[in-house]
Amino acid sequence: MSRETGEAVAAFGEALRRYQASVDDFDREVARALGINQTDARCVELLMFDFASGATPAELGAALGLTSGSVTTMVDRLVAAGHALRRPHPEDGRKVVVVATESLRATAWELHRPLVERGGELLGRYSVAELGTMTDFFVRAEALQKQEQARLRRSKSP
Repeated sequence: MSRETGEAVAAFGEALRRYQASVDDFDREVARALGINQTDARCVELLMFDFASGATPAELGAALGLTSGSVTTMVDRLVAAGHALRRPHPEDGRKVVVVATESLRATAWELHRPLVERGGELLGRYSVAELGTMTDFFVRAEALQKQEQARLRRSKSP
């Protein structure tokens, strides 16, 4: 790797680290505004996007790396806060699915709307080709993050 490339990679890495920290900080403020902790907020995000039609507690546990007892406690908190509902599973009456409430969806949208709108303006500065490059990077970076997350979950100690 040339010195110039190394410097560019280092600058990009630092910018990415700072961006990730700012996302974490924003997510913490959203959790605070919703009156929940960060793990619960991540569950809310999953219910709103990845599992928009609902998820079983087992699916939530797998996605979050939580035990069944921890998931039950988390869902209890979200239900008590009015952010989630338990509903009968549509195909297996012995199971339940957890869904985000409409009031949560509306509140979460109001918290995120200014960022989404301003982010759209920011992205408008880039060409279709540049957006394609950024999309490619983030898709590949997400895959790498998930591989490393799985590796850490499999490890018994640090």
